[in-house]
Amino acid sequence: MPPTVEARTADRAIACLRKAIEELAAGRPRNALAMVANAQGSVLALRGMVEGQIHDELGTLHNTPRALGAS
Repeated sequence: MPPTVEARTADRAIACLRKAIEELAAGRPRNALAMVANAQGSVLALRGMVEGQIHDELGTLHNTPRALGAS
């Protein structure tokens, strides 16, 4: 089974942060900052995906009857 979009997005964020650490250790702070910015974009995308799933769950819960016979 291929990885989900969420998993690929999380993997990308982690890879960007690892690369940022390597760039910083190599004395290239500008490159490290660029990699942190890339990671931030991936994290924000992942947050949107998670919030969307939560919203979907809440929407499903709000659309179900609260008690038997409730309309």
